Formats: sequence, C-alpha cells, structure tokens
Amino acid sequence: MNVFVNGRTEASLGVAHLEGEAAIGAIAFEGTAYYANLTLEPGATDGLDPKPAPDPAAGDRRYLVHWQGTDPVSLGTMDPPGSSKDLPESASSWSAVTADYGGLINLSRFHASTRKDQPRQMIWLRTTVQSDREQVRHVSVGWLREIWVFAAGKPVFSGKNLYNVKGGRKAPDGRLSLENDGFSLPLHKGANEIVVAIDDNTPDMRGRYGWGFIMRMD
Repeated sequence: MNVFVNGRTEASLGVAHLEGEAAIGAIAFEGTAYYANLTLEPGATDGLDPKPAPDPAAGDRRYLVHWQGTDPVSLGTMDPPGSSKDLPESASSWSAVTADYGGLINLSRFHASTRKDQPRQMIWLRTTVQSDREQVRHVSVGWLREIWVFAAGKPVFSGKNLYNVKGGRKAPDGRLSLENDGFSLPLHKGANEIVVAIDDNTPDMRGRYGWGFIMRMD
C-alpha cells in the first residue's frame, strides 16, 4: 500500500507487507469529518508489486524471533515482576509464538482485546540465546505497552510506551519501533535464557490498541 498526501508524486507512506489473514478487505472512512473529491477505482494499483516485499528479518540472526509464551494472566493489583522467578504457577505450559513480518512478536494476533473494565493482563515469554563467549551486546527494543526483560533471572530492562498518557509516549509518537529504546544484554558462554513479561496496559482506552514487541541485537 502507498499513501500520497496533497498530490505528492512520492509516497508519504509505503507499506511493504499488509498483515492479516483475510483474502479480501475494505477501506473505511469514519469519524466526525467531511470527505470530498473521493474516487474509488477497483483494480487500479498504480504499479504496485502484487507480491509483498521480502521480510527484512528473515535470515537476519540479529532478530530474536523464536519465543515460547504463556496464556495471559490477569494482573489485578499485582506488583510489577522483580525477576523471572515471579512467573505465576499457572505458567507451567508454554506454546510457540510465531513472529510476524519484520520480527514482530504480535500478541494481539493471538489474544482478543480486553474491555476497559477488565483487569490488565500479562504474558510471559522466553527464548534462548547461544553465545560463544562472555560478552555484553546492545539490544534495540520496541514494544507496546509495558515490558520487563530478564537475563539469567535478573532484570536488565523495563519500560512503558503508553500512547494516551501525557509524557508516556516513546518516540516515534508512541508507536512500536526499534527506535523506542535499547539496553545492554550480558551473556555468558553457552545458553542464555531471556525472559520477557509484557502487559496490555492501555488505561482509559477501548480495546488493546497493540500488544507486542520486537528485539534486535547489535
């Protein structure tokens, strides 16, 4: 999909791969607004390639894409997790989580949205990173909405990316992006277990409006 604003000849927005499992779809206009000079031309694609662009994360070993996750757990009044030992007892079973295009771990794909009157939910995920030596690697991370990361059971990063909370948006403008933040990941020689806890904290908003993360090592 290409989006052109104010008659520009170059696309203001280019989407190389539209997500979704439906074979057909639609464009909707809604909200308090007036629409004018709108033309729909079925089948006109203006030279767009009928095939999606290659996945930039495919074959790029910097992306952490092989995860296992638990089912959502209601947070209620629980304190934020202090270590990976805070895994709930109900998290005894793990299932594979498949990454979307670009290495995105898209939890909204697997779990339906909650209502505003329902308690926040958290999912725990884990993966293993193999290292040939003792080292520290920088990891770029993008996420929605609140995340905690642990290595060898110890916290290495936490952050919030809350779109509708004043001062709570990470660049760029509260969207999930590898520009959101980064952290140093200590690795020992051999297998290193990385554990992530992530919740769907969207206060005063209808539905989830995104729930997931992406991680890429330097």
